[in-house]
Amino acid sequence: LKKYLEYARSSADYVYNTKDSIIIKWRKAMDPQDIFGYRAPGNLLEMAEIYATLYELEGNKKYAARAKEVLLTYDSYTKEFPVAISRRKADYADGVPALPDFFTTMRYIQAYDRLKDKGILTQAEQTKVEDVIANSLVFILRTQEWGAMNRSALRAEALCWAVRALPHHAVTPMLTTYRDALLNDNWGKWEIEDASLYHGVWLYSLIGCADARNQMKELFETPQMYFYAKYFNQLVSPLNMIPDYGDAANFTNWNRWIVIFETAAKQYNSPEMKWAATVISNKFLNLNTPNSVGMGCMLLDAYRLGSDKIAPKMPTTGSAEVMEDMVGKKMVFRNGWDEKSTYMLLNYR
Repeated sequence: LKKYLEYARSSADYVYNTKDSIIIKWRKAMDPQDIFGYRAPGNLLEMAEIYATLYELEGNKKYAARAKEVLLTYDSYTKEFPVAISRRKADYADGVPALPDFFTTMRYIQAYDRLKDKGILTQAEQTKVEDVIANSLVFILRTQEWGAMNRSALRAEALCWAVRALPHHAVTPMLTTYRDALLNDNWGKWEIEDASLYHGVWLYSLIGCADARNQMKELFETPQMYFYAKYFNQLVSPLNMIPDYGDAANFTNWNRWIVIFETAAKQYNSPEMKWAATVISNKFLNLNTPNSVGMGCMLLDAYRLGSDKIAPKMPTTGSAEVMEDMVGKKMVFRNGWDEKSTYMLLNYR
C-alpha cells in the first residue's frame, strides 16, 4: 500500500508545480455554453484533499498550507464566468456556485474536514469555507441530472461529508434530510443499473459515505455489500479486470475497483479480494508517471482503507453461475484464473 501513498503525494506535487498552467489552460478551454455550465479545475480540489490528508497523517504544515490556499481561493474563479450568461441560467439564481461538480465537491469538503479545528484556519476563514460548501450543496440539490443510482450516490457522498464538516450551519438540517433520503435509496439496496461502469461509481461512493459517517463496518455488514464483493471478485477475467457489460467500455473504472477490492479485502479479511485489487493494480497502474491527481485521491483512499496484513491469493473456483438469476444474471465459464486461462461471460436477462 505504500506505493499508493507515494503516488498520491507525487500526483499532488505535480499539480501544485503546474497549477498556473492548469489555470491558463482552463481559461482558454472554458465554454460558458457547455451543458454543465461553470466548472473550475477539479484537480485543484483533489490536490487539496491529498495534501490535507498527508498533513493529517504526517503533520507537515507545508501540506496544510497548500490545502488551505485552495480552500480560500477556489470560489474566486466563479468571477471568470460571464455574468450575462449566468443571469440566463435559472439554477444560478443565487449566483455561480463555487462547487458545482459532484464528482469532486466532496474533495473540497474532505480537505476542510481534515484541517478545521486544528489551528490552520482562523474562525473567519472557517466561516468563509463553510459558506462556500453550504451554498454549493444547495445548488447541487436544486439542479436536475440523470442517473438514478450512481449519480444519487455521488450526491449522498457529498452530503455525508458536508453534514460531518458543517454540524452547526444554518442549512445543515436541510442537508441532513436530503442525505438521509438519498442514503435510504442506496445503503443496503440493490443497484438497479446493471452496468459494470456504474457499479464501480456507485460502490466507491457508498464507501465514501461510510468513510464520512465512520460506518465502514456497518456498510460491509449489509447483505448487498457482501454479495457485490463476492460477485465482482468472481467476475474478474484473465485480462485482470471485470469485463464490460451493459452501458460500459472495456477496462473502465479500474481505478475505483482498486479501492473497492482493497477495502473489501480488509473488511472481509479476504485473500481473494486482495488478489483482485493486486492484479488490477499491477496491470493498469503506472508508478513511473504519477501525474493523475484523481487517481492519487483514489489510491490514497486505498491506502487508508486497505491492509497489507492480508496476502493475496488467486481464486481456484471453476465455471459457475455468478451468483444467481435475480441480481447477478451472469454465467462465467473458465478453466482457470491466470492470464493464459480461457474465459467466457454470459450476461442474460
